[in-house]
Amino acid sequence: NSYGNKPILQTEYSDGDQVTSHDACMNLAVLMHNSLVEEGVAAYLYWQLTWGNGGLVSITSDSWTINPIYYAMLHYSKFTDPGWSRVEASTNSSALRISAYISPDNSGLCVVVINTSSNSIDLSLSLEGYSSSASEVYQTTQSEKAAYVGTFDESDPMTLPGRSVTTVSLTSGGSTTTTASTTTTSETTSTTTTSEEQETIIIQENET
Repeated sequence: NSYGNKPILQTEYSDGDQVTSHDACMNLAVLMHNSLVEEGVAAYLYWQLTWGNGGLVSITSDSWTINPIYYAMLHYSKFTDPGWSRVEASTNSSALRISAYISPDNSGLCVVVINTSSNSIDLSLSLEGYSSSASEVYQTTQSEKAAYVGTFDESDPMTLPGRSVTTVSLTSGGSTTTTASTTTTSETTSTTTTSEEQETIIIQENET
């Protein structure tokens, strides 16, 4: 690699005025996942923070509207900060996209799970060695936008509605090893995240 260890940045992309549907929200969530996980970008910048008929927020001369795609960005950016690292995550489910991010001092862990299928999936997330003292779970669905749905309980599987994005935000210290398994009537999915391979991320909303 002739460019050494220089970070890769995703910049200057938007989907024009295709911002008002839940499908647009899901598309951006998956695009962010692919950029951060598959391409290993160090920053994801959405081109149009505010715009006339597009952008994360549409604006007119006297009003503004938060568009559904805003919440796709929120599921990543609200729960991480500059300096956080992506920890390895994998799943054998073709329906799920999962990624996890940890703070520099290991006191915060954020897990983002996208259910791309139309069916609900029950997710059992086991934090092996990571001691969590506080947690919050937020979901975006066709009818809910980054809604607080409760706290995380290892003994109680989370329901991932069809076509949804879920963020689990955990606070405390401990090991950075996380094991997750999901079970549906037709498939069993296992996911493991570890801090052995980390890539620094900085997620920003780019205003132009």
